[in-house]
Amino acid sequence: MEETKKKNSYEAIRSIVERPPEQRGTIINKRGEKVVPRKYHLTEQELSNIKDKEESLENVCGKIFVNPYKRIGPYYASIESLRVLGINNWHSFANVKAKIREILEGHTNPKGVNAWDVFESKSPRASTGKDVNGRLMYNMKVLQRITGNHPYGEKLRQVNSCIDIKEEDGMYYYRLNNTFDSYEDVSPLNNTIKKRGPKKKED
Repeated sequence: MEETKKKNSYEAIRSIVERPPEQRGTIINKRGEKVVPRKYHLTEQELSNIKDKEESLENVCGKIFVNPYKRIGPYYASIESLRVLGINNWHSFANVKAKIREILEGHTNPKGVNAWDVFESKSPRASTGKDVNGRLMYNMKVLQRITGNHPYGEKLRQVNSCIDIKEEDGMYYYRLNNTFDSYEDVSPLNNTIKKRGPKKKED
């Protein structure tokens, strides 16, 4: 297997990850480890297929949104829940969770276990200790990433969309935002991230 040198950004390996996994070779990540790079974006053909589908459906039902995540799992369901509940509208975490559960319960693995039960039964990671609610909230934040080496939200950005998050009176709300005119305009909103203040000087 071909081995590549250290890459400093996802853009540097964009063409590499379009190959099948067994043909990608390895890269050296920030930890100095050799890893097979993951693909986070849509190829030109995949993006074209989505746009063609949107255009054909738009003639029937007006502006629509096609979920760019095809693999059935928590990320797909997170986006799909916001699409079904209503694009460009805010939805409470309770409603989003209920819709995610409904979507995942509709899909089963080869063993006959539905995708929600698989997700719910996972043990919390030792590093975070997050329960089901914590993992659902974390997934939404992950899907806001459009920069760095792991831009999980790149496919959303390619269809001029993103997930917005806000907190009001201790309640969390989520929105699938597709009001952007271009890829460059996409900018996820998240008012739950605490900004670091200036460091205090020691006496």
